[in-house]
Amino acid sequence: MRTLVAIIVLSLTSTAFAQDANLIWPMLKVRSGVKPVRGQDAFKVKVSVDNGNMRLSNGSRTIEMDGDSFRRAKSLSDAVLTVEAGHDRGTDTDTVAFGTAFHVGGNYIMTNRHVLSPRQTNWTRCNGLKVKSPAGKSYDCHQVVYCEPTPVCVRNKGMEDETAFESHMKETSTCPRTQDMCLIEVKTNRRHPFAAIPSVMLDSTRPEASTTAAFSTVGNSANYGLHFSESRSLRMVSDWRVGVRTQAFPGNSGGPLFNEQNEVIGIVYSRNNNIETFAVSMEWTLNRLKEKLGESHPAWQAILPNNR
Repeated sequence: MRTLVAIIVLSLTSTAFAQDANLIWPMLKVRSGVKPVRGQDAFKVKVSVDNGNMRLSNGSRTIEMDGDSFRRAKSLSDAVLTVEAGHDRGTDTDTVAFGTAFHVGGNYIMTNRHVLSPRQTNWTRCNGLKVKSPAGKSYDCHQVVYCEPTPVCVRNKGMEDETAFESHMKETSTCPRTQDMCLIEVKTNRRHPFAAIPSVMLDSTRPEASTTAAFSTVGNSANYGLHFSESRSLRMVSDWRVGVRTQAFPGNSGGPLFNEQNEVIGIVYSRNNNIETFAVSMEWTLNRLKEKLGESHPAWQAILPNNR
């Protein structure tokens, strides 16, 4: 039997989401277990709850969601894919890891470097990566177009927590942080063309800090399928790193961070003890891809129509 391993670099010690004033919607299972409310434009939606100790209950609670909010959440999830990848740990071939990706045009997806390569060493290989659409269609990795190279100092045991890593960074200059992003081309077929899956719009402008605007995530939380969450408050941590108070759990790595205009402004990669989720900004990502690939590259031409 294969072992599944979550691949998001998070600390999951907090169970205080219900008391977070920034929270708009918790971890909602918008692709399964949804029932319309009779006589109302509303839906009963299952909620997965943080039980602490890195455990997420799978749809253990139910809430009512107004029709417009539900339809938006479901629409945003249409372009998001669940991911499985080989754990690239030598002879440990029975272990697979899971995460999230999203369709950015043509046959191309974006995700994290550590989703593709949990050890962050083989980021030029497909590593057995497979993606599955919300409709259940599976696609294999064809080639890795570009991954931002791994840091000089890869996180060691004991540095999985964002706060601990930040502290370590202050103590040494030999462990620079780098952007955890990858652009990957997937294999397609005539019967189920990948380009037929909806793609996201990408915001190429710098996100503005806000304490009132809403930001949404969609991800394969705990490998229980796609979950939607929405919260307020965003800050620019650095020139490429966004911090936002949305929920994230193991498996959300590589998922999109949406603004209120339903455009992707970042690629989720981490969360800290303060219930703050971090993402590589789409502004930085698109500038980097344009620089590395060139404007004539087929991948850049495929995602260009989705850039704003």
